[in-house]
Amino acid sequence: MKTVLITGATRNTGYGIAKLFAERGWAVIVTSKNPESVEIAVKNLREQTGGEIIGFAHDVRQTDKVEELLEKIKKAGYTPDSVVLNGAMLGVGTDPLEIPIDEWAEVLYCNVVGNFAVARTFAKVMVKKNIQGTLVFLGSVNYQDVNEGRSSYNASKGAILSLTKSLAVDLGKFGIRSNCLMPGPIYTDRYDKLSDKEKEYRNSSLPIGRVSTIEEIAKGVYFLASDESGNMTGSGVVLDGGMDCLNSGRY
Repeated sequence: MKTVLITGATRNTGYGIAKLFAERGWAVIVTSKNPESVEIAVKNLREQTGGEIIGFAHDVRQTDKVEELLEKIKKAGYTPDSVVLNGAMLGVGTDPLEIPIDEWAEVLYCNVVGNFAVARTFAKVMVKKNIQGTLVFLGSVNYQDVNEGRSSYNASKGAILSLTKSLAVDLGKFGIRSNCLMPGPIYTDRYDKLSDKEKEYRNSSLPIGRVSTIEEIAKGVYFLASDESGNMTGSGVVLDGGMDCLNSGRY
C-alpha cells in the first residue's frame, strides 16, 4: 500500500483529493491547521471510503514545525510515497497600495515557503529510504493570467511553478518527480452561495461551458502523483476548462 500526505486536506479540493486516493487504495495522511477539522475529515473519509486514513494538525506557515509533523507520521508507522502540496492562503481583496507588507508577504510565505518546507522535509526521507516518490504542487492558471486584488496570491502561484521545475531538476537524480497541477475555477462550497445567474455566467465564460469539479482536479493530482504519469517531471499541467486559452477581451 502506498501512502500520500496532503496538506490542506480537510475541505473542498483537498478533501476531494484525499477521498480519491483512499478510494484507489492508498493510505492517506491529511493535514490542516485546525485540529477539529482534521478529526472530522478523518472520520468522514474513513466512513465514506473504508480506507486507511490518519490526520495531524499542521499549519503550513509554521515551517519550524515540519519536523514535528514528520516525527508524528514516523511514529504512526508511515512514510509518504507522494506529497501533495495543497495548503494555501487565498489573498483575496488586497490593495497593493495599502496592504501592510507583512500581511502581503504572509501569503507568499504560506503558499511558497511553507509548502517548500514540507516538500523538502519529506523529500529528504525519500532520498534516505531510496523511495522514488512524487511531489505534486497545486498551482493555478494565475501563474500567468492574474485576478484583480490578489497580487500576493498571483505572485505565489507563479513562484510555485518555478519551484516545481527547480525541484524536478534538483531531485531527478534521486528518482523523485515534481509536477504542478494548475486549475482554473473549481466548483467548491463558495459556489453554493452564488445565484443561478452568477453560476451560469461563470460556467458560460469557459470554452467547455462549465467550471472544473473537485473530482476532476483530484484525478489530475492522482495522475501526477502515481505511476500513471510515468517519468513526467517538471511539468505544469493546466486543468481549467479552457480558460487559459482566452484573452481577457480588454484589447
